[in-house]
Amino acid sequence: MRSWLYLVILPTRLTLAAQTQHIVMWRKGVSSLKGQREIIFSEDEQLNFKEFDPSIGADGYCSAIRNVLFPNSKPATLDIAALSVKYRIYVRGSIFSRVRPIDNPLVDKFLKEHVTRKEFFPATRSVKDASIGRFNAQGVRKLYLADHPYVALKECGIEPGQHFLFSYFSFSADTYFMDAEPNETKFSKILHDLFQSEDRRFYEVINRVYESYLDYPEFQGLAYSSARVQKNYHDPVWGEIDSTTNLVMKEDHMPSAELLGGWLAICDEKYRPRYLRIFIPNNPKKKQKLVSTSYQGNKSKFISLTQELVRKTQDTKRKSVNRIKNKEYADPEMSPVKVLIKD
Repeated sequence: MRSWLYLVILPTRLTLAAQTQHIVMWRKGVSSLKGQREIIFSEDEQLNFKEFDPSIGADGYCSAIRNVLFPNSKPATLDIAALSVKYRIYVRGSIFSRVRPIDNPLVDKFLKEHVTRKEFFPATRSVKDASIGRFNAQGVRKLYLADHPYVALKECGIEPGQHFLFSYFSFSADTYFMDAEPNETKFSKILHDLFQSEDRRFYEVINRVYESYLDYPEFQGLAYSSARVQKNYHDPVWGEIDSTTNLVMKEDHMPSAELLGGWLAICDEKYRPRYLRIFIPNNPKKKQKLVSTSYQGNKSKFISLTQELVRKTQDTKRKSVNRIKNKEYADPEMSPVKVLIKD
């Protein structure tokens, strides 16, 4: 038997806080989740996402999470519950970092051959089917970005001696991301704990929960805290890591993510990128084309191009900060109702 689930979004602003690059908004909404198997937890028992329990399974975890928000739900009932959520506005010009690990057999290609813009984005389905990730299901292509370069390196598990592509991205338009940071509610804290799990076997649960609760067409994706770097962590080389925010952007919104430039690099023993070759887009009419220069044999030109890219990145970021100060942004247009079917 099927019954309808109505998810009503209540667009009421509760707070507005400007930060270096983004604005945080609070809104109230209504959401629901379709579950399969019932797992009952006592009032004082906490869901544990440190280690996946196969006897519970993905269906069982999803059902238990749903029951926190809908404790009286029955198979044939119409369920509505209030859910307090946050979203972030990242204004045009906001800067983020991205890292892509490069396997040793491919290093020569990035050192010597022609490289296009698409190498800095997730591979298309024609090249490689996306493996399941924290916020992307098997075969679903999404773009992961980080607010801090150190976090980008850690999220990808880069180790000393490993090669990788490091790049800067900027948004060409104002973008809107749901925020996974917990608020005062038990339900939001449960979602935060789930999203922080380092057990990859929870990825299916994370993707199903995100899709049902936090995925709306008005938003480009999700902002969430790193599971591998604690905020305000002090690294002896990088200094204090003041932001551990990651973004995951849905495929249909990737055109708003503009590649400013990047490098082929190798991680040294002090966990710093040692740049080997720089890649810069320089022709708006040929969006896939990149100009490249290697450090070896072209030191002066390489340094000049690197300095130019850093200046462009800093200037783009400065303009985005001014847009926040001048309130040059708008709220997203939000649909009031989302409907799901409960089996």
